[in-house]
Amino acid sequence: MLDGTIKRAAGLGRPLVLRSARPGVRLRVTPLSFVDPAPGSTYFQPIAINRFVAIRVELVNVGSALYVDTTSNGARIDAGSRLRRALILDAAEPGLSRPQLRPGQRKTGSLSFEIPKSARVQSFRLTLDSGFGPETGVWTFSR
Repeated sequence: MLDGTIKRAAGLGRPLVLRSARPGVRLRVTPLSFVDPAPGSTYFQPIAINRFVAIRVELVNVGSALYVDTTSNGARIDAGSRLRRALILDAAEPGLSRPQLRPGQRKTGSLSFEIPKSARVQSFRLTLDSGFGPETGVWTFSR
């Protein structure tokens, strides 16, 4: 996530195409909206000083090979000047879980994070291959 190419976009609705280390895997990633606060569930809630947020993203396989990855492993947000990893549980449905996309297929879902109640989401980062891919997309927000 630190050594590869960084691609940048500003705001929601701005797509970036990211390459995987696997031949033929290219994914168009578009952050669509925030769920803030994200609801969680009866059994899954943040600690008292935090809140859940989720970012809805659209993934489109624009490559020539099957995309299979646990997308949340390579997802981070910058909130309160600190990078935070995505949660493995979904605070907003539907989650992305482990998409399997053939060329031309798309999936929309949420990536969830736990952040301090007072923090503002400043950016979203995604690197394919569970965070070890050659390119990282960075979207900045002024919300």
